[in-house]
Amino acid sequence: MSPHDRQPGVAFVGEIEKLNANGGLLGKQVRIIRVNSESRLSVIDNAAKKLIEAGAQLLVLTCELDYAGPALIRAKEAEVLVISPCATETQWGTGAVDKLAFSMTTQSQKYGVELANLLWDEGKRTVGVLWDNSAPEPIQECSAFKNRWRQLGGRTTIDSAINMITATDIINAGDRARTLDADSIILCAFNRVGTLALQRIRGAGWLTPVIAGVTMDSAAFRPLDVSGIGDFRMLSFASTANDDPYLKSETHR
Repeated sequence: MSPHDRQPGVAFVGEIEKLNANGGLLGKQVRIIRVNSESRLSVIDNAAKKLIEAGAQLLVLTCELDYAGPALIRAKEAEVLVISPCATETQWGTGAVDKLAFSMTTQSQKYGVELANLLWDEGKRTVGVLWDNSAPEPIQECSAFKNRWRQLGGRTTIDSAINMITATDIINAGDRARTLDADSIILCAFNRVGTLALQRIRGAGWLTPVIAGVTMDSAAFRPLDVSGIGDFRMLSFASTANDDPYLKSETHR
């Protein structure tokens, strides 16, 4: 999970260090204990148990609900506050995770709706939809997109689930049927599946504009991995205060 968790984790630690440098929280220094879960449920469960027993007042958890599950159970039993800086599953927004569990990120469904609104406002009327079925977030994202797109009156040329195994065959079939010939292609996917899909679309010679949602926003996504990436955009959140550290580093290169 590090491609998704590392960025918000580093930012969280940096902000706590700033807080401590300015006197801490309510006059007390905030202590951070970091645990590498290795994406193993047993490690997450054991770490949460030990942290809660040691008196942790807040657990900051992974972006992925399935991996956060053991820690959420422990936190709920102990009534410990939980925050995920990057979880986008619907359950976080409805309170289904727990009354003391919160996410700092907008739900995937909201991005799906905004993708549809954005393309419609740009005058797009025909789209292809490819969605990663290996995780709930991209499924929710594209489901919301399709619902909103239908409401707006848009047309869809292709609507297919993809993953690391099926993406090549699905896109090859779309190439033959010319269903990739649309105003835009919507790509709801995590970075590995999304990168593979982009490689296959561009490799087949299609220059159709592609737009992805927040699920593909990861430090592991490298546009240079896609030869001739062309017209590709990503809808994601960003700082409104012009203090995004990534943008600053890019500007100063």
